[in-house]
Amino acid sequence: MQRSTWFGTVAVCAVTLVAPCLLQAGTVPAADDAAIRKVVLDYVEGWYLGDAVRMERALHPDLVKRGILRDEKTGRQYIQPTSASAMVRMTESGFGKLKQGEVMDNQIEVLDVYGDAATARALSTHFVDYLHLVRWQGAWKILNALWVPRAPASKP
Repeated sequence: MQRSTWFGTVAVCAVTLVAPCLLQAGTVPAADDAAIRKVVLDYVEGWYLGDAVRMERALHPDLVKRGILRDEKTGRQYIQPTSASAMVRMTESGFGKLKQGEVMDNQIEVLDVYGDAATARALSTHFVDYLHLVRWQGAWKILNALWVPRAPASKP
């Protein structure tokens, strides 16, 4: 067998074996995608609308939420931890409700699903959240959240 034919044969075999794996990686089943988006919307919209029922429905009771913030006086970074019960209480008190004239701007992206674990990103009016979800007792719930303040949109 000639050298170029041999390399061609190896290349075809490699593509045939690897391509199906690459196509499947990152593919999110439609039912999971829809269910995860609904949970993330409950979380984001619940916060901005002050709807504690939606917030509680979205969160696993063992949620660990952390914000990466910066002290305005010293400029030092710090981590702000928040629990599921604190999120529900703050939501119920209206802590995150949009102010008069503010518009909800939510973009949800389901990044990956593998079995009972998923990762999503929520770009909302004031925050960017990176979320880990778990399929818990048949329903998707947010188990971990890492958030940062969203930079204000520049004005033309």
